[in-house]
Amino acid sequence: MNINYLGRISGFSPFDIAVNFAKYKSPGGNFGWGKTDRNGHAFTFTAIENPFNNAPGSIFAHLGKHSPTLVIKKDELPAVTRQYIESVKPIPKDEPNPPFMHGWIVGCKNDISYQTQIEIEQSLSIDENHIHY
Repeated sequence: MNINYLGRISGFSPFDIAVNFAKYKSPGGNFGWGKTDRNGHAFTFTAIENPFNNAPGSIFAHLGKHSPTLVIKKDELPAVTRQYIESVKPIPKDEPNPPFMHGWIVGCKNDISYQTQIEIEQSLSIDENHIHY
């Protein structure tokens, strides 16, 4: 994460910036999400193709279980976003138990495709690789 002395959160793409902002916590702890540990986190997903969903998504993200907004593509969960989610997802040792991951998708299937919604669900699932039959 690149943060200069002024506290600028940067990245190579809007997706990088969204991930870096989700990770960021100010030195005094008064600003930022600080989502870097393997705990049950919540995220709000909005498509870069429809930036008007970001404003209401940010407001709703602050209600209830606080969740940073991760910007994605309509038809793709960017690799940087998937890798970030995987890095903070709890790894259950046995059967899945809390904390669980949560995700809110802002918009309809015209904003974020059904296939991308499935990708989001799979990336958030804590039992994806730990299914016991």
